[in-house]
Amino acid sequence: MVGYDGFAAGGQVKYDAGAQALADYNVGAEYTAPSFTTTVKTTNQVGKVNLTHLHTVDASLTLGASVSYDVAKGKSVVAGASLYKWDPFLTTKLKIDSDGFVSSAVEQKLPGAKVKALFSTEHNARNLSTIPERFGLGFIFGDD
Repeated sequence: MVGYDGFAAGGQVKYDAGAQALADYNVGAEYTAPSFTTTVKTTNQVGKVNLTHLHTVDASLTLGASVSYDVAKGKSVVAGASLYKWDPFLTTKLKIDSDGFVSSAVEQKLPGAKVKALFSTEHNARNLSTIPERFGLGFIFGDD
């Protein structure tokens, strides 16, 4: 990895000594400015290309967009996301993608305690159901 003045670029190579073969290799680049970060990187032996842009609108709101392209399948997935900090204790996240998935997450810090409660769901909008396909509930103890 090398970088200068907000720009960074690099690569990664993974060698499997047991199989005596190259296991994975990828490249990436990123540009960071005060209000945004744009990243392009590859995964799966340059089999997928991901372009991501995050923009901080203000202290409460961050917006993001991404495009992922699978070279072998010739398939793209476009996504948009947001993160909103309602107050120092409550944060919500929302992501929608072109495959029809709508994901949401809520993070609540409990005032006066070092505990965070996390709740997340993922709906497939194409199924037209109010029941999430995935959901999660978690707690983090000892975090400020």
